[in-house]
Amino acid sequence: MPEYRAPAHDELDETHVCAALDFLIAVEPYPPAESREEYELAIAPFKQQIAQAMATLRKFGEQTRPLTLEELQREYVMLTTLPRYATSRRALPVVTSALKEAWHGVGPWRR
Repeated sequence: MPEYRAPAHDELDETHVCAALDFLIAVEPYPPAESREEYELAIAPFKQQIAQAMATLRKFGEQTRPLTLEELQREYVMLTTLPRYATSRRALPVVTSALKEAWHGVGPWRR
């Protein structure tokens, strides 16, 4: 069963972000759920860990310097083009969705 533990410190790097993303990919129902109810049921056991992973992603976005749209976009492109995500039809949608959701409202970032 997939498990996620948030980093014990505040300084986050790509390794921490990838651990959070990898967890989110692992718990995403596959094949995709056919209904919202089915989706919610599938992820229910992981709700707390999903929240922790999303908080890690958000904190990473918040520590981006300078906190500009251009810098956040640069980080987004760097993460979404990592071969482990960019080459996976299953992973890339989870990664893009999670980053967009976690970063909404961070500096100038909007979904």
